[in-house]
Amino acid sequence: MNARGWVGRTPFLRAVGTWVLLTLLLLPATYVLWLPGLQTTMDGLYHKSRFFELDWLLRLGVLYPRWLPHQGFLYGFPTLHYYAPLIYYIAELFHLLGWGFLAAYEWMIGLGLVAAGWTMFYYARRWGVWTGGLAAIAYTYWVYHFSLAYVRGAQAELWGMVWFPLLLALIHRAFLDDAPFPAAVHMGLALVYAALILTHNLSAFLFTPVALGYLGWLLLARRERWARALGVLGSMAWGALMSAFYWLPVLLDIRYVRAGHTSERGIDAFVAALSSLRGLLSPYWIHRYQPFQGTESPEPLGRVALLLALGALLLFLLRGHRWSEERRRTFLFFTGLALVAIFGLCRWSAWFWRHIPLLYYIQFPWRLESLIGLGLAMMVGLAWGAFLEEGRARGPLVGGSVLVGMTLLLGWSHLAGLHYDIAKDPATWKPLREEAVDLGLIVRYDYLVGLPEREYGGIWAFEYMPVWSQDAVKDFFLPPPSPPPEAPPWQVRLTPGRQHPYDRRFRVVSPHPWTFSYHQFYFPAWRVEVDGAPVPTFPRGRLGLVAASIPAGEHEVRLRYTGTVAQRRAEGLALIGMLLWLGWAFRRERRWLGVPAFLLLFFLGATVPARLHHGQSIHHRPRQVLFDHRIRLVGSRVVTPRARPGGRVWFTLDWLALTSPSRRYKVMVHLVDARGRTVANGDTEPGFFFTPTTRWQQGEVMEDWYTLSLPADLPPGSYALITGLYDAETVRPLPFEGEEAVAGGIRVGTIVVEGGGAP
Repeated sequence: MNARGWVGRTPFLRAVGTWVLLTLLLLPATYVLWLPGLQTTMDGLYHKSRFFELDWLLRLGVLYPRWLPHQGFLYGFPTLHYYAPLIYYIAELFHLLGWGFLAAYEWMIGLGLVAAGWTMFYYARRWGVWTGGLAAIAYTYWVYHFSLAYVRGAQAELWGMVWFPLLLALIHRAFLDDAPFPAAVHMGLALVYAALILTHNLSAFLFTPVALGYLGWLLLARRERWARALGVLGSMAWGALMSAFYWLPVLLDIRYVRAGHTSERGIDAFVAALSSLRGLLSPYWIHRYQPFQGTESPEPLGRVALLLALGALLLFLLRGHRWSEERRRTFLFFTGLALVAIFGLCRWSAWFWRHIPLLYYIQFPWRLESLIGLGLAMMVGLAWGAFLEEGRARGPLVGGSVLVGMTLLLGWSHLAGLHYDIAKDPATWKPLREEAVDLGLIVRYDYLVGLPEREYGGIWAFEYMPVWSQDAVKDFFLPPPSPPPEAPPWQVRLTPGRQHPYDRRFRVVSPHPWTFSYHQFYFPAWRVEVDGAPVPTFPRGRLGLVAASIPAGEHEVRLRYTGTVAQRRAEGLALIGMLLWLGWAFRRERRWLGVPAFLLLFFLGATVPARLHHGQSIHHRPRQVLFDHRIRLVGSRVVTPRARPGGRVWFTLDWLALTSPSRRYKVMVHLVDARGRTVANGDTEPGFFFTPTTRWQQGEVMEDWYTLSLPADLPPGSYALITGLYDAETVRPLPFEGEEAVAGGIRVGTIVVEGGGAP
């Protein structure tokens, strides 16, 4: 190849080499993810249980599962109606590529840490490569970043920090670009702002004033570009429009859940979390995290990072007059941002938190540390980067050494003091393994949340519990203090049809009117139809279960999750915004069509293969087994008909309470061989022990899940799955009619055990 060809390729190779080297410098921030097991975090099980359920519902064809039916001890919460869902889709991408739930979750965290450095470099390199590199390292290795990833487990907030610098970069480009209308920049700006909202609504709420303030700061220097500023505002509004399907229902429907009802006690707790200025500074050069931080502030600022920022401030005072006006103004903006955020963490700011509307909804004042990290990182990058740029004649060796040195300094001081503790399974307190990520984990985590809720109260535990159930929040997972009086049993026959979590169908026959209720909390998105016509749906009982009145006779009853009024209107608005974006991309910037193409492939990969393979799995086998004229078993489904020794099998049972049982009944869960001998036993109570039959309402229908662990030495062959009911206190089996008794119970399915141990 001639010399001219090499020259043409050199800029490209140099750019690729820069990004590769930057990535290598950022990767040590993820070292905790490569240690054996999974790091224990405050919200880790919270996110993993949601991730598991999102995956399960995606595979049933629900593209955006707002209602998670197994949260809240199987009563269901509208969790993703309110909580931004994007991080779970990012984790799902890795899961679809073949990683297990735990590994996919870690990949999502690692990508979030590194991507924050990428976006910061993309923004800050406007002022030079050294500036971009230093800012990226300071941002990624900020102590709050590591707290989010490895201590608090607030991964949505972690990913919110990915979009902050990218949003600022696009605002800067859209405002200063010389093109009449840089369509690609504005489309990217709309998309990034939508991504921020869909990642973490509270981060978007916190950062939107910063973005608007940055735009205003730019406008002060270039007042003649007010039309460009309006264009930026329009693009952000465009992004808000595209994401309206999420944030608008949050605003309009927040009154339906606990999180929408603040209390003076909650505000007092918020203000109590503020600290003195001295209490914000870590007393250790090797930073320590909760609960070893050694300060009144739960999230103190790192000493080394602050020292670098103070050095940057000194460089500004000494040499800032040599900088370009744009660099000086940018430095002042981010210095002001860091100081305002630090003020917001101090007790001096208590009046503002109490009296400015909506501020309380950021939940915790230490969320401001993400803004402090952004401000300090830019201060470090702009000042120290200018120092290196001025001495560029010394060559890249000095600059590269500074980058490596800062990585080692920040990495050691901010990571060496991190306490590593392998995440435990709440049931066994042994290290959490991949096979333990299941529906049982959701319930076990709910129990860990429920205990402190009973002891200390608060508003952020079970925050998405519908308000119709609030009076039971402290005990809805415990047996009632006194059993209910039994009413005469209803003479109702119910046959389940198609049983999709969002669309359940039943054939019912009753000689008298009765009240149908399903084992899910009431929420305005639920709709009950009788013979195709909607009927009034209402919350029933102290638990506020979704219910409807059914007339006498034979009817088709359908329970559907159709969405709230606000949701349906917001989805229409978002569709308009998306169509405008697609139309603009098709006409002006066709390269952007890769984004919707990728999303289409993602959702097809997530839903189509599994639906083709499991299409019949939501059809339950109808049954009519009457237990002591009190409870009727109306359906069953074996979820895992094939297993290996040492593995587990799952199945569901559909119950109808003909009366409110006054006694607790246990469910027999036996696996028997051809000779009738029990080879595995998993007797339990409904709802993984957390929904005793004394909590059932008369007329309540419940799809209950059961699991059975197989012995490691179980011989291959065919085994019968046997179930039944017996009194938990007397161990007396309940008599039943409707099916022939097998090994003391009812045969609900066959399990084929294959050769070899569990994979």
